[in-house]
Amino acid sequence: MKRFLFTAASCAMLAATSVPAYAQSIDYQTMEELFGEPVTTSATGKPQRMSEAPATMEILTQEDIRRSGAVNLPEVLREVNGVNVVQRTEEQYDVSIRGYNQPLSQRLLVLVNGRQVYLDQYGYTNWNSIPVQLEEIQQIEVVKGPNTALFGFNAVNGVINIVTHNPLYNDESSAGVTLGTGDYRKAHYVQSFKVNDKIATRVSAGVKRSNDFNNSDNSATTTGLTKTDPESESLNIDTMFQVTEKSQLRLELSGNSNESDEVYFNGMSNADYETKAAKLSYEIDSDWGLVKANLYKNFLDWKIIGAAGTNDLDNEVLVAQLENTIELNPEHTVRVQGEYRENQLETSLAAPGAEISYEVYALGGMWNWKINDELSWTNAARVDRLSLDHNGVFTAGSSYTASDFDQTVTEYSYNSGFVWKPSERDTFRLSTGRGLEIPSLIEYGLDVTSGPVYLGGNPRLDPAVVTNYELAWDRKIDSIDGLFRSAVFYNDTKDVKSLDGNATSATTFFSSNIGDSSSYGLELELNGKINESFDWGIGYTYQEIDDDLANGKTSTGLTTAKDYEESNPQHHINLSLGYKKDRWEVDTLFYYVSEADQYVVQPGSLGAYNFETIDDYIGANARVGYTFDNDVTLAVHGQQILSSETQTSVSPDIDRRVFVSLSKKF
Repeated sequence: MKRFLFTAASCAMLAATSVPAYAQSIDYQTMEELFGEPVTTSATGKPQRMSEAPATMEILTQEDIRRSGAVNLPEVLREVNGVNVVQRTEEQYDVSIRGYNQPLSQRLLVLVNGRQVYLDQYGYTNWNSIPVQLEEIQQIEVVKGPNTALFGFNAVNGVINIVTHNPLYNDESSAGVTLGTGDYRKAHYVQSFKVNDKIATRVSAGVKRSNDFNNSDNSATTTGLTKTDPESESLNIDTMFQVTEKSQLRLELSGNSNESDEVYFNGMSNADYETKAAKLSYEIDSDWGLVKANLYKNFLDWKIIGAAGTNDLDNEVLVAQLENTIELNPEHTVRVQGEYRENQLETSLAAPGAEISYEVYALGGMWNWKINDELSWTNAARVDRLSLDHNGVFTAGSSYTASDFDQTVTEYSYNSGFVWKPSERDTFRLSTGRGLEIPSLIEYGLDVTSGPVYLGGNPRLDPAVVTNYELAWDRKIDSIDGLFRSAVFYNDTKDVKSLDGNATSATTFFSSNIGDSSSYGLELELNGKINESFDWGIGYTYQEIDDDLANGKTSTGLTTAKDYEESNPQHHINLSLGYKKDRWEVDTLFYYVSEADQYVVQPGSLGAYNFETIDDYIGANARVGYTFDNDVTLAVHGQQILSSETQTSVSPDIDRRVFVSLSKKF
């Protein structure tokens, strides 16, 4: 920690002679109304229109979220072109950007107001553990491609940045209930209030219950497993303090508890998550620039009950961040950043007192150059230094000693992008980025014996490195009051990681780097309006993946749980239609996903995998809503409404769900 504080202090000293930058936290809603499009600060630290951001980005507004009719975040994200959503059970979703979507998808950075909410023990996101209600979200920023240097740790294939309402600026309060098929029951409450002009708080809570799908399990292994009906509760408290005219303090406290069935590489298990988090942020518009400091800690208690036994893990993550954004002059803006991260994992199934952990020290910088009124150039670079450690004795099956974990890894990442606006209607982006997928603590070496299964990991595992090259073009089309968006990209991944079955034992798992993978793709999107009542949009994504992996692949299966080439659908199509007039809103989303071969554990063997073909399918979500005089809204909405059952993976078929919601704003 001393080294981090020294680094952070050095960053501040570098900015000491600069001129002021920007005011503290912005009012997103007012800025959106002013500029006629969503505004972001996440890419460069300064307010920018979405169309001016140096990364390919789409922003879902609070109206988009409401009109989607979704009851969870993944279904909201489904409407974004280039986002891949796979539902595996009632509550388990895997979400990726630009493919590479497999169980416990690791290549995505998910943030809530800058705090990571993906789970560090394996580096994936349990969407049901995110402790925010849809009704308190201001906007969701979807950033495509590797952006580690701009956004931080684990931003490999993309970033989902969830921004909630600022209680100082937004008096958003509501309560509601949702009932649906499958015995679905959900209630939410969001209350914002101001203590005075300088202190404001938002409190939110949610409770959800439902039944899991009872359809065919397909190829997912459920031996000895009693299915769990999902349930969850969450609480979030967000308080803002206007300390001075130019400084703000923000305190966020949250907790979530949820149970559900989940699909892992060795089949289905019951999963029980308990998460807690505390975050303190401070911003000041000083003579040295806009200084931001974040300190937060995440707690996870994760229990898994499967055919191989019960596993109980505790993960704690401490993150301290300091950055300074400085406007040197109207043409040049720079940002310097320092970060310290401490990540530790314990389990009741390892040797008594055993713990694996690492520390990360990171230093980064960004330079935004407005070359002229039409052209800007943004460059960012970051260096991460990771030190791995293992404390305590090892289990009897371990082949490692403490010295094997005495490892230090130093890696760099970068982003560089030109934004060219040759006219008021056209925007071009030419960009490249290098992102890092740092191994999780389970991959580094959990050293756990659970029933017949041994998880040993690999302390010498290398990070996966993802490099992306991209050209994007946006054009406003006045005749349809709409926007055309397009992008072509090439993505290259070195040192793909996998948790593999040992060649001599199907129940012994170690991690390894199994080779490389590359992909190229095309994204096309067009949206518009017909008079003031109708809006529409269509999106198409094509992606081809080429693996060069030592995964033991044969005509009958493979020996590692990684195969992107076969399991990635090449084609995705989205079609949205909306109608809004007076008090009525009607919205539909149709989506097409092409055929793919997904892998699943072979019966009776935890270390070998088969392929199962998942046919192409069409799904649809829809919502009809009516708002009464007293801000009460009644809505009927549904998911997968075209068929009573749809197979989207090797997991159980997905049921049609129909809901009725009643909510009130106050």
